[in-house]
Amino acid sequence: MSLGVAPILGAQVAVDVAAGVGWGVGGPAQYDRLQMALSATIAAPIRSAPQGKWIVAVSSTVDVGMDGVGCLADDMSDCDVFPILGSFAALAGWAQNADASRGVRLMAGPALVGNEPSVRRGLGLMVKSDWAAPIVSHLALVGGARGIVAPRWRNERIGTVSLHLGIRIH
Repeated sequence: MSLGVAPILGAQVAVDVAAGVGWGVGGPAQYDRLQMALSATIAAPIRSAPQGKWIVAVSSTVDVGMDGVGCLADDMSDCDVFPILGSFAALAGWAQNADASRGVRLMAGPALVGNEPSVRRGLGLMVKSDWAAPIVSHLALVGGARGIVAPRWRNERIGTVSLHLGIRIH
């Protein structure tokens, strides 16, 4: 079987939309690090794998800092909000089950990551794991975790880790 486009066209595509909380990592101690995390992912299987299938996906995320929460500095007046991170990633990985409504997926890949307020963009990395449980025919509950390593911001390596819940349409 080829890894070309043909296997994807007949495949079961899954669309996830999720929201959750995240924590900013790296950078100076005076950041408010607690974040609201939003994501959308489209995934499709490309071929069978041991105990599951190989998948490809695209994922878009935004992580927005919550002002006044999670600062590591001694004096809260010294805190700045952790930069807003937005990303678009091309992911590849493995899915445990042939049915998109249930099972575990593990994915990783390069991500174009931009941040505010400096509007710097660069190549980063996204790692994502999720699980799904069926709700009704073409709808599943999805939960998971992801991590993003972003390009340097103010000469500091930064990133986010987050937990999320959402729905999967398949």
